[in-house]
Amino acid sequence: MAPILLGLPILTAWAATTLATGGLTAAFGAQRAGMRRQLSKATAERDAAKAAAAATERLLRLATNDFRAPALALLSHADQLCRGCDDPAQHGSAIAAIAEQLLGVADTLQDHALPGSRTKVLRKEALCLGEVLADAIAGVSGALEPGRRHWRVSPDLDGRKLFADRRALNQILLRVLTNAVRLSRHDDCIDISCVAGANGLTLIVADEGHGLVGLDPPWAEDQPDNRGLGLGLSLARALMVAHGGTLAVESTARVGARVTLHFPAEHATTPDLVAA
Repeated sequence: MAPILLGLPILTAWAATTLATGGLTAAFGAQRAGMRRQLSKATAERDAAKAAAAATERLLRLATNDFRAPALALLSHADQLCRGCDDPAQHGSAIAAIAEQLLGVADTLQDHALPGSRTKVLRKEALCLGEVLADAIAGVSGALEPGRRHWRVSPDLDGRKLFADRRALNQILLRVLTNAVRLSRHDDCIDISCVAGANGLTLIVADEGHGLVGLDPPWAEDQPDNRGLGLGLSLARALMVAHGGTLAVESTARVGARVTLHFPAEHATTPDLVAA
């Protein structure tokens, strides 16, 4: 009987250890199951948030077009709408102001649809600057019809190539050309030229409109937010910065405005582009 009695404490300890281990295993299992449920819930919430953000972005893009198209139409019809009025110039200015407000709303909506954080992710490729510019002019001109501007594009642009993100470059040009349309009138000329050098390529868009009247101080490169100036170029500037470039504006009242886009040398003189 002595050996059996001696073995009882050992069996008792083993049973206690087994029960304790089983309890810990069950506790860990329950904890893992709870964590899995939480992870599954968080994943579902994340996917729902992504879907909601994508739907909101689509709506913002549609709203941007809905505001921009009638605004450009107002600008194109301003002279015709004011014919026969007591003071055509005053009524024309009022219509232009309304169009400016609509374009400002469109700019703000587009800024939210294309947040600045995305501009840092660029898919660069070899682009023919003349072709991208022609597409942008066609888009702005189509929205402006039956109004028109005379686009005087330098023939030097046909052979110029850039290493840039196609969508970003298109957005830059659309913003800059729309700005030129806003500051000019029916049948005005808009000149587009470029200057190439060792430090890169500079694209110049100059209109012969009324200029940016009443801007004091003038638009500066270091301003954190330039939408208050009514230029509608905040996104274009952010996209230029993402390319390592700059966007500058010069304006003279009743003479016109000039927007300068400078792309650094690595975007204009990449060896791959020269070979292309």
